[in-house]
Amino acid sequence: MTSQQAFMEHDKLPPQAIDIEEAVLGSLMMYKSMYDEVSSILKAEIFYREANAIVCQAIIDMNQQDIPVDILTVTNFLKEKGSLELIGGPYYIVQLNNKIDGQINIRYYVTILLQRWIQREAIRIGTQLVQDAFVENINIYDVITEAISDLEVNLENISDNEATSAVDAVNATQSAILLRAQNKLPSLKYLLGHKNLDKNFDFGPNEILLLAGGTGSGKTRFLISLMKYLWKHYNNISTQWWTLEDPIDKLLACFACPEILQTDAYIRGKYEKKMNETEQLKFIDIMQGIANYDAEFHDGSATAFQICSKFRNFCKSRENKFNILIVDNYLLMAGEANVKDDDIMKEFVRTRRMTKGLIIIIHHYGKEFYNKNNLKDNFRPTIDDVKGMESLISRSSQIILFNKPGNFALLKDKWKKYREILENEIILEIAKQRDGKSNVENDTIIRFWGNLDYLIFEEI
Repeated sequence: MTSQQAFMEHDKLPPQAIDIEEAVLGSLMMYKSMYDEVSSILKAEIFYREANAIVCQAIIDMNQQDIPVDILTVTNFLKEKGSLELIGGPYYIVQLNNKIDGQINIRYYVTILLQRWIQREAIRIGTQLVQDAFVENINIYDVITEAISDLEVNLENISDNEATSAVDAVNATQSAILLRAQNKLPSLKYLLGHKNLDKNFDFGPNEILLLAGGTGSGKTRFLISLMKYLWKHYNNISTQWWTLEDPIDKLLACFACPEILQTDAYIRGKYEKKMNETEQLKFIDIMQGIANYDAEFHDGSATAFQICSKFRNFCKSRENKFNILIVDNYLLMAGEANVKDDDIMKEFVRTRRMTKGLIIIIHHYGKEFYNKNNLKDNFRPTIDDVKGMESLISRSSQIILFNKPGNFALLKDKWKKYREILENEIILEIAKQRDGKSNVENDTIIRFWGNLDYLIFEEI
């Protein structure tokens, strides 16, 4: 039974997304790099409209033959194959290009097309199964087995997880270990300059590190101090930093706070009193030092898919470097309202696997954490306080929770004699390592005396 016959049987329109089909094809012709993003899952059969399937197959064939892809070359390719008139002539190609408005989250869009195709196939297979089940004297077990097999084949066809042979796995492992022994690959652990943190926490490549905390708990500023240390002590670190909350000039001004001993607001000239000549020379020297590091900064609006795509391209020319992606913060990533945490984290996981880099995501606690009922626990955070779905927690390989007791008036009232300590204490709890969630009662707790204005952190 064909898909069309199955849909006629139910007298309903089949699941489809023509506008997304057109946006995908238009983007593939306009942006050359996008094909690499979806080459492992892009197949002509997932397109519902026949003309779009023909164009898609042409784009796949051209990429496999190293033929440049754009409107003119696709038109000529289809003309040579005798397929141009089947889709409506050159005009059809041109109008596809007019369907896009800037770069799209192409992998997410193709995933939608895959889901629609699987829906159509499930309807086709299910309808055929119902029809066959009405036939007398039929071996129903064979019918069901064939239907299941058909579905499994379709699911296998859209998987982009390829098997690795034993020979390839051994060669890759041997090569990586020997190169790391010769300092030609990133180490598996990098020191951060804090004794207890280095003792209890493994900071290195091929991880997703979630830094979660309340507003004003020191997440971003502590991370800035760590990156300053890493850049200074290691020469193989490359960093792509997405500051979605603050402008780049504020972020960079924070790097100068410890040396100038002034706030970032003062350094940026927000007050009537400005930097003196000595401070200006110090600031210039610090900025020139940052300019010498292999780092790039992005601010403004971006989706998770755009960020991941940029980072994968960033890593392509830095194969033997320790590549770090910083996203500050998770809640401010732009995107479609129907993009769920699970889809976003799957994209981060895929990017981590492809790049072997470290992905650091800054995130917040939910409103429940600030409830006064938590006073009995001294506002000590747990993994359950992190805002978002379970996938955000499960797909992060490491989690550090930030707490600044001085931010809670109720807590300071309860412990009045320790008020000064609470004002300056910053507590880090290593809530999850690679082996999964830590026991809440036995989380590794590391205390710092912190001055967030000057970005000075000292272990207590």
